[in-house]
Amino acid sequence: MAPSAKWAPETAAMHAIDYEMSARLDAETRRSEEYRFQCEQLKAEIQHLRQQFELNLQDKERIYQNRERVCLWRLRSIKKIALNPPEFSQKCQFESHLPTD
Repeated sequence: MAPSAKWAPETAAMHAIDYEMSARLDAETRRSEEYRFQCEQLKAEIQHLRQQFELNLQDKERIYQNRERVCLWRLRSIKKIALNPPEFSQKCQFESHLPTD
């Protein structure tokens, strides 16, 4: 038996294994790239959601502060009236004498 005949089937089998491993490696590489792309998209979406959350939080904080300011102003007005009833009485009398349109 010639040495080339003995090694020929093994060489063909090695090439088949190499081709199969190469195909698997290519498939894994493609899948890895898909996962990387998905990861990048998700990171961008998370960043966008964080920005929206921060903007919404700032809006709500501003609304809360405005409401608090209005409530404090009303409370001060009520306290002022409660602490000085004659002034309130005079103001009401003055307003009742104003002409109506």
